[in-house]
Amino acid sequence: MRRSIVALSLVLALAGIGVLFVQPVRAQTSLVTSIPALQAAINGAAPGDVIQLANGTYLNASLSIGASNITIQAQTPGGVYLNGSDAITISGSYNTFSGFQFTSGSVPGFVIEVTGSHNTLTQLNFNGYSAQKYIVIKAPSQYNSVTWSNFQNKPTSAPQGNLIHIDPHATVPGYHTISHNSFQHMPG
Repeated sequence: MRRSIVALSLVLALAGIGVLFVQPVRAQTSLVTSIPALQAAINGAAPGDVIQLANGTYLNASLSIGASNITIQAQTPGGVYLNGSDAITISGSYNTFSGFQFTSGSVPGFVIEVTGSHNTLTQLNFNGYSAQKYIVIKAPSQYNSVTWSNFQNKPTSAPQGNLIHIDPHATVPGYHTISHNSFQHMPG
């Protein structure tokens, strides 16, 4: 009996020591002031992190979002303008991309490409931006959503194409959602 009490005491003591050395992982919110700083923050992000881009206008944003379970957002919704020639790819999953405006710029293809799954693109404003497609969701990604966004005034000089394109897969259903958006003043 004494031997089992000693063994149990030893196990509990070791478990207690283990608890002392476990550091809880805490999500962080960080504010960055440039596109290179935003990319660096995305590259170093841990799950749950929120990365905010300071209000202002940024030109020619090229972003690759390969991390998962993070939020990339404008400091205040609508306070960040990503203008010029933008190329944003989201290959990670469970991300939120929120609060950005695209009002003055041009790309021959598409602005945002999503290849990851379970991503949410929300509170975006495309107004007067010239692109063939604003958002492309590629197969075999699943469960992505585009919500609470505005699409308007696509220039007549822009390459012809739909605003949001969902690339279907032959055997994998996408289950994507496009809801609560505004589409207005489009050519044709």
